[in-house]
Amino acid sequence: MWNHRAQIAVKYLGNHSRRVLDYGSGSGYIRTILPASVKAYHGVDVRPHAAYAAEVCNINDGFVTAVPTKDSEQRYDRIFVLGVLEYVCKPAEFLNFLSSPEIQAKWHQDTGYLPITQASFDLTREQGYYDENPGADISIQQMNLNEPTENSRGLRFGNYVQIRDIVSEEMEAMIIGTISAQQAADNIVERGNALLRDFESAMQ
Repeated sequence: MWNHRAQIAVKYLGNHSRRVLDYGSGSGYIRTILPASVKAYHGVDVRPHAAYAAEVCNINDGFVTAVPTKDSEQRYDRIFVLGVLEYVCKPAEFLNFLSSPEIQAKWHQDTGYLPITQASFDLTREQGYYDENPGADISIQQMNLNEPTENSRGLRFGNYVQIRDIVSEEMEAMIIGTISAQQAADNIVERGNALLRDFESAMQ
């Protein structure tokens, strides 16, 4: 079960992930199945394992807002948190912590992604973040410009990240002249449909 979960998660890495953090790394199995595009892997677990010398950090000793690393400026393209919630003593309290305005505001400000709650947006504004970073709230204004319609409510696009990478790969091959525009389009359809079928079968 654990390995199967890891295999599914790795599929969502895409081809542009260079640095990966595995929080709850266990034996380090994910490290053995990462694509070649990943150049740095950092495992963190509640205890050291003989198979993989992960850095030790017990989340039950206190909620952490930063993963302990030798390099405090270290950033990651992807973070895995698999099989961790089962070992949290108070999972409801932990989830409340993650969804708190303070944590969500920090996540929004650090990543540039949209705030996922009104409270985190309000807190970010109160902190003066938008005044100090003009333009940081433009995407939020755009999202709230009009009432949502059937065409703007979003869509279910399984394996979106991987398919986006496929489009980039085939477009790049076309631009450098390796394949024709028609071949690029055909490849995108064929490879994209295969991933859509994978997603469809996984969701049944």
